[in-house]
Amino acid sequence: DIRKLFVPRFQGARGNAADASGDGDGAATAAPVQMRPSPVSHVLSAKAIEAELGDTTSPDVIIAELRQANDQLVSEVEMLKTANQLLTNQLGDVRTAVVAERKQLDKEATRLKKLEDVRVRTIERYDDQLSFLEAQIKALRGTATLDESSLSMSDLDPTQEAVVMLSLGQLLLDCGVNSTQTQHSNDVAKSFWSNFPMVFVTADFLMHETVASNVVATSTTAFLDTDVSYRVRQDAVLLHNITCRPINLELHKVT
Repeated sequence: DIRKLFVPRFQGARGNAADASGDGDGAATAAPVQMRPSPVSHVLSAKAIEAELGDTTSPDVIIAELRQANDQLVSEVEMLKTANQLLTNQLGDVRTAVVAERKQLDKEATRLKKLEDVRVRTIERYDDQLSFLEAQIKALRGTATLDESSLSMSDLDPTQEAVVMLSLGQLLLDCGVNSTQTQHSNDVAKSFWSNFPMVFVTADFLMHETVASNVVATSTTAFLDTDVSYRVRQDAVLLHNITCRPINLELHKVT
Protein backbone atom coordinates (compact mmCIF):
# COMPACT_ATOMS: atom_id res chain seq x y z
CA ASP A 1 0.00 0.00 0.00
CA ILE A 2 1.47 3.42 -1.00
CA ARG A 3 -0.04 5.20 1.98
CA LYS A 4 2.15 3.25 4.38
CA LEU A 5 5.20 4.73 2.76
CA PHE A 6 4.17 8.31 3.70
CA VAL A 7 3.03 7.57 7.22
CA PRO A 8 6.44 7.77 8.90
CA ARG A 9 7.24 11.08 7.13
CA PHE A 10 4.10 12.80 8.39
CA GLN A 11 3.90 10.94 11.69
CA GLY A 12 4.66 13.97 13.78
CA ALA A 13 2.24 16.19 11.90
CA ARG A 14 -0.75 14.00 11.84
CA GLY A 15 -1.68 13.89 15.56
CA ASN A 16 -5.23 12.91 16.06
CA ALA A 17 -6.29 13.98 12.59
CA ALA A 18 -7.32 10.43 11.51
CA ASP A 19 -10.79 10.21 10.11
CA ALA A 20 -13.05 8.34 12.54
CA SER A 21 -15.68 7.73 9.87
CA GLY A 22 -13.74 4.87 8.19
CA ASP A 23 -15.04 1.38 7.95
CA GLY A 24 -14.50 -1.31 10.58
CA ASP A 25 -11.32 -2.74 9.09
CA GLY A 26 -9.25 0.14 10.60
CA ALA A 27 -8.70 2.10 7.39
CA ALA A 28 -8.21 5.89 7.85
CA THR A 29 -7.50 8.87 5.61
CA ALA A 30 -4.65 11.31 6.35
CA ALA A 31 -5.65 14.90 7.36
CA PRO A 32 -4.12 17.82 5.44
CA VAL A 33 -1.00 19.27 7.14
CA GLN A 34 -0.81 23.08 7.80
CA MET A 35 2.62 24.42 6.86
CA ARG A 36 3.82 27.50 8.89
CA PRO A 37 6.42 29.91 7.62
CA SER A 38 9.81 29.51 9.15
CA PRO A 39 10.85 32.20 11.69
CA VAL A 40 14.21 32.37 10.02
CA SER A 41 12.64 33.59 6.81
CA HIS A 42 10.71 36.31 8.80
CA VAL A 43 13.85 37.61 10.48
CA LEU A 44 15.66 37.70 7.21
CA SER A 45 12.89 39.66 5.60
CA ALA A 46 12.96 42.32 8.40
CA LYS A 47 16.72 42.67 8.11
CA ALA A 48 16.37 42.92 4.39
CA ILE A 49 13.85 45.75 4.81
CA GLU A 50 16.12 47.57 7.29
CA ALA A 51 19.05 47.23 4.93
CA GLU A 52 16.96 48.54 2.06
CA LEU A 53 15.79 51.54 4.07
CA GLY A 54 19.35 52.33 5.16
CA ASP A 55 18.45 52.67 8.90
CA THR A 56 20.85 50.61 10.92
CA THR A 57 20.03 52.30 14.34
CA SER A 58 19.43 49.81 17.03
CA PRO A 59 16.16 49.92 19.01
CA ASP A 60 18.02 50.76 22.23
CA VAL A 61 19.48 53.88 20.68
CA ILE A 62 16.07 54.92 19.36
CA ILE A 63 14.50 54.40 22.78
CA ALA A 64 17.27 56.45 24.44
CA GLU A 65 16.77 59.28 21.95
CA LEU A 66 13.02 59.23 22.50
CA ARG A 67 13.48 59.34 26.26
CA GLN A 68 15.89 62.29 25.92
CA ALA A 69 13.43 64.14 23.70
CA ASN A 70 10.67 63.41 26.19
CA ASP A 71 12.80 64.78 29.01
CA GLN A 72 13.42 67.98 27.02
CA LEU A 73 9.71 68.37 26.33
CA VAL A 74 8.92 67.86 30.01
CA SER A 75 11.54 70.48 30.93
CA GLU A 76 10.08 72.94 28.42
CA VAL A 77 6.58 72.31 29.76
CA GLU A 78 7.80 73.03 33.30
CA MET A 79 9.47 76.25 32.12
CA LEU A 80 6.27 77.30 30.35
CA LYS A 81 4.25 76.55 33.46
CA THR A 82 6.65 78.65 35.56
CA ALA A 83 6.49 81.53 33.06
CA ASN A 84 2.70 81.28 32.96
CA GLN A 85 2.57 81.42 36.77
CA LEU A 86 4.84 84.48 36.83
CA LEU A 87 2.76 86.24 34.18
CA THR A 88 -0.40 85.37 36.09
CA ASN A 89 1.04 86.88 39.26
CA GLN A 90 2.14 90.01 37.39
CA LEU A 91 -1.27 90.31 35.80
CA GLY A 92 -2.89 90.06 39.24
CA ASP A 93 -0.56 92.77 40.58
CA VAL A 94 -1.36 95.02 37.61
CA ARG A 95 -5.09 94.52 38.07
CA THR A 96 -4.79 95.33 41.77
CA ALA A 97 -2.81 98.48 40.96
CA VAL A 98 -5.38 99.51 38.34
CA VAL A 99 -8.23 99.06 40.81
CA ALA A 100 -6.36 101.09 43.43
CA GLU A 101 -5.58 103.85 40.91
CA ARG A 102 -9.22 103.97 39.81
CA LYS A 103 -10.37 104.28 43.40
CA GLN A 104 -7.83 107.04 44.01
CA LEU A 105 -8.89 108.77 40.80
CA ASP A 106 -12.56 108.58 41.74
CA LYS A 107 -11.78 109.91 45.21
CA GLU A 108 -9.74 112.80 43.76
CA ALA A 109 -12.45 113.57 41.20
CA THR A 110 -15.05 113.65 43.97
CA ARG A 111 -12.85 115.96 46.06
CA LEU A 112 -12.26 118.30 43.13
CA LYS A 113 -15.98 118.30 42.29
CA LYS A 114 -16.83 119.28 45.87
CA LEU A 115 -14.12 121.96 45.82
CA GLU A 116 -15.44 123.25 42.51
CA ASP A 117 -18.97 123.43 43.90
CA VAL A 118 -17.70 125.35 46.94
CA ARG A 119 -15.75 127.77 44.74
CA VAL A 120 -18.74 128.26 42.44
CA ARG A 121 -21.01 129.01 45.40
CA THR A 122 -18.38 131.39 46.79
CA ILE A 123 -18.08 133.20 43.46
CA GLU A 124 -21.85 133.42 43.18
CA ARG A 125 -22.05 134.83 46.71
CA TYR A 126 -19.31 137.36 45.94
CA ASP A 127 -21.07 138.28 42.71
CA ASP A 128 -24.32 138.86 44.59
CA GLN A 129 -22.51 140.97 47.17
CA LEU A 130 -20.77 142.94 44.42
CA SER A 131 -24.05 143.57 42.64
CA PHE A 132 -25.59 144.69 45.93
CA LEU A 133 -22.67 147.03 46.64
CA GLU A 134 -22.81 148.43 43.10
CA ALA A 135 -26.50 149.12 43.56
CA GLN A 136 -25.77 150.87 46.88
CA ILE A 137 -23.00 152.96 45.32
CA LYS A 138 -25.25 153.90 42.43
CA ALA A 139 -27.98 154.91 44.87
CA LEU A 140 -25.51 156.96 46.91
CA ARG A 141 -23.70 158.65 44.02
CA GLY A 142 -26.58 159.23 41.66
CA THR A 143 -26.61 158.80 37.92
CA ALA A 144 -24.24 161.60 36.80
CA THR A 145 -21.31 163.66 38.05
CA LEU A 146 -20.47 167.15 36.89
CA ASP A 147 -17.01 167.89 35.56
CA GLU A 148 -14.59 170.02 37.51
CA SER A 149 -15.62 173.64 37.49
CA SER A 150 -13.39 176.69 37.20
CA LEU A 151 -15.68 178.75 39.40
CA SER A 152 -14.20 180.60 42.35
CA MET A 153 -15.73 180.83 45.76
CA SER A 154 -17.22 184.23 44.87
CA ASP A 155 -19.33 182.53 42.22
CA LEU A 156 -21.13 180.46 44.86
CA ASP A 157 -23.49 183.29 45.75
CA PRO A 158 -26.86 181.56 46.31
CA THR A 159 -28.69 184.56 44.83
CA GLN A 160 -27.02 183.95 41.48
CA GLU A 161 -26.44 180.18 41.38
CA ALA A 162 -29.23 177.59 40.98
CA VAL A 163 -28.39 174.50 43.00
CA VAL A 164 -29.80 171.33 41.45
CA MET A 165 -31.28 168.65 43.73
CA LEU A 166 -29.02 165.65 43.41
CA SER A 167 -28.86 162.20 44.93
CA LEU A 168 -27.02 161.47 48.13
CA GLY A 169 -23.28 161.72 47.69
CA GLN A 170 -23.33 163.13 44.16
CA LEU A 171 -20.74 165.79 43.33
CA LEU A 172 -22.35 169.18 42.84
CA LEU A 173 -19.36 171.44 42.40
CA ASP A 174 -15.59 171.09 42.45
CA CYS A 175 -13.42 174.13 42.93
CA GLY A 176 -10.01 175.17 44.29
CA VAL A 177 -9.29 177.38 47.26
CA ASN A 178 -6.04 178.70 48.68
CA SER A 179 -4.89 180.98 51.46
CA THR A 180 -5.60 184.18 49.52
CA GLN A 181 -9.30 183.31 49.34
CA THR A 182 -9.75 182.28 52.96
CA GLN A 183 -11.57 185.38 54.27
CA HIS A 184 -13.78 185.71 51.22
CA SER A 185 -14.52 182.02 51.30
CA ASN A 186 -15.70 182.21 54.90
CA ASP A 187 -18.16 185.00 54.03
CA VAL A 188 -19.50 183.09 51.04
CA ALA A 189 -19.74 179.88 53.07
CA LYS A 190 -21.82 181.52 55.78
CA SER A 191 -24.26 182.86 53.23
CA PHE A 192 -24.32 179.57 51.38
CA TRP A 193 -24.88 177.33 54.42
CA SER A 194 -27.69 179.60 55.64
CA ASN A 195 -29.58 179.13 52.37
CA PHE A 196 -28.58 175.50 51.68
CA PRO A 197 -28.24 173.67 55.01
CA MET A 198 -28.29 170.25 53.33
CA VAL A 199 -25.18 170.97 51.27
CA PHE A 200 -21.81 169.94 52.65
CA VAL A 201 -18.25 170.40 51.51
CA THR A 202 -15.47 167.84 51.58
CA ALA A 203 -11.81 168.80 51.37
CA ASP A 204 -9.14 166.45 50.04
CA PHE A 205 -6.03 166.85 52.22
CA LEU A 206 -2.82 164.94 52.01
CA MET A 207 -2.99 163.53 55.54
CA HIS A 208 -6.32 162.46 56.96
CA GLU A 209 -8.04 159.53 58.62
CA THR A 210 -11.50 158.09 58.17
CA VAL A 211 -13.92 158.06 61.09
CA ALA A 212 -17.01 155.85 60.70
CA SER A 213 -20.02 155.36 62.94
CA ASN A 214 -21.33 152.00 64.06
CA VAL A 215 -22.89 149.88 61.35
CA VAL A 216 -26.63 149.43 61.72
CA ALA A 217 -28.78 147.01 59.70
CA THR A 218 -31.95 148.84 58.72
CA SER A 219 -33.84 146.06 56.91
CA THR A 220 -33.83 142.39 56.02
CA THR A 221 -32.05 143.15 52.74
CA ALA A 222 -28.79 143.79 54.63
CA PHE A 223 -28.72 147.46 53.66
CA LEU A 224 -26.16 149.10 55.94
CA ASP A 225 -26.55 152.66 57.18
CA THR A 226 -23.35 154.32 58.34
CA ASP A 227 -21.83 157.79 58.50
CA VAL A 228 -18.29 158.34 57.28
CA SER A 229 -16.31 161.53 57.84
CA TYR A 230 -12.73 162.79 57.48
CA ARG A 231 -10.71 163.94 60.44
CA VAL A 232 -7.90 166.26 59.33
CA ARG A 233 -4.73 166.55 61.34
CA GLN A 234 -3.55 170.11 61.80
CA ASP A 235 0.14 169.62 61.29
CA ALA A 236 2.93 171.12 59.21
CA VAL A 237 1.79 169.28 56.10
CA LEU A 238 -1.72 170.69 56.37
CA LEU A 239 -0.42 174.23 56.94
CA HIS A 240 1.93 173.86 53.99
CA ASN A 241 -0.92 172.74 51.75
CA ILE A 242 -3.17 175.57 52.90
CA THR A 243 -0.52 178.27 52.37
CA CYS A 244 1.18 176.95 49.25
CA ARG A 245 -1.13 174.61 47.34
CA PRO A 246 -4.78 174.81 46.28
CA ILE A 247 -7.10 172.57 48.29
CA ASN A 248 -9.66 170.57 46.33
CA LEU A 249 -13.18 171.14 47.66
CA GLU A 250 -16.20 169.05 46.62
CA LEU A 251 -19.67 170.42 47.20
CA HIS A 252 -22.44 167.84 47.82
CA LYS A 253 -26.13 168.06 48.46
CA VAL A 254 -28.18 165.62 50.53
CA THR A 255 -31.62 164.75 49.13
